[in-house]
Amino acid sequence: MKKVLVVGLAIVFVGCEAPKDTNAVYMGRYISTWVDQLKGEDAYSVQEAMDAFEKMGPEDRDVVPSLAEALKDPHPLVRRTTLRGLEKIGPAAKEALPAIEKVMSESKGGILKQAILTYRKVGLPPPKDSSKDAPK
Repeated sequence: MKKVLVVGLAIVFVGCEAPKDTNAVYMGRYISTWVDQLKGEDAYSVQEAMDAFEKMGPEDRDVVPSLAEALKDPHPLVRRTTLRGLEKIGPAAKEALPAIEKVMSESKGGILKQAILTYRKVGLPPPKDSSKDAPK
């Protein structure tokens, strides 16, 4: 009976592998936790999450895949704050460029402007069709 249990647990553990970089940890919390906090109703918690994204820098490149994933969230504050985090990371966030381009193609107003700024900080000029809406 014990052998069957051990073999069964081994099969379960082998089949369970953590997804790669889909939920990185930043400042002791998963990126998804920070994103959920941005969508909350408590002003203090929302500000705390916004402050965390503002403190990101080039050394935080390991969270870029999670931030690129967070750009898919439809919540405007999540998108804008995530773009700011990527902007702070700068050129080390180049792997997020396709996600930033998608935001630029789907957005307008303040989120589009932030996406263009982020795109520039990451190291490239914005695509030609977006530059007409670029912040001056």
